[in-house]
Amino acid sequence: TIVSIQEIILALNAMSMTMKGVANALNAYNSQRLQEMKAKIDDRHTAMKGLRFLTGLDRDKISINDPYLGISSTSDLINVLVSQEAFKSVERFQKSDLGKNFAPDVYALTALNIPTNADPRAYVPWLCDIVIPSLSTGNPLLESIRIWCCKAADNFDEENIVCGLD
Repeated sequence: TIVSIQEIILALNAMSMTMKGVANALNAYNSQRLQEMKAKIDDRHTAMKGLRFLTGLDRDKISINDPYLGISSTSDLINVLVSQEAFKSVERFQKSDLGKNFAPDVYALTALNIPTNADPRAYVPWLCDIVIPSLSTGNPLLESIRIWCCKAADNFDEENIVCGLD
C-alpha cells in the first residue's frame, strides 16, 4: 500500500484539530491526557512536514513498511535520514527553519548512529563541515564522535574496503 505524505499530514492535522476541540470542551483535569496526546500528534505532524520539505527523497509517496512512515517526531526524522544515509537531506533539513530549532548536540548524537559501513564520501562533508564545527570546544560529544570515527575506520580496515580515502 502506498500513502501520500500530504495525506498523512492532512490526517494528522485533522486529528490535532479534533483533539483541541474536545480538550476545550473538557475540564482541565480531564483534558491533560488529551493535551499530551495532541502534543505527540503535533510533533509527528511537524516531522511529516519536514519530510515533505526534503525534496531529496525524490518521492511524495511512501510504502506502509517504509521507515519514514514510523516517524513520530522531528528527532525520529533526523535519525531515519541518517540510518538511510540521506546526509544531503539531513544537511538541507538542518539549514531549514524547522531544523534550526534543534541544538547542535541533537545532530551530533544522530551522527553517532551513522552505519559504520556507510560510504565516508557521503557523510564526511556533513560531519566535518557542519556537525563538528557546531559543537563547542570541550563538548563531550566530540570525544564520542572521535571514538565512532575510529570504529568506522577499523571497520573499513578489517573489511579491506576502499572508498578513495586514505
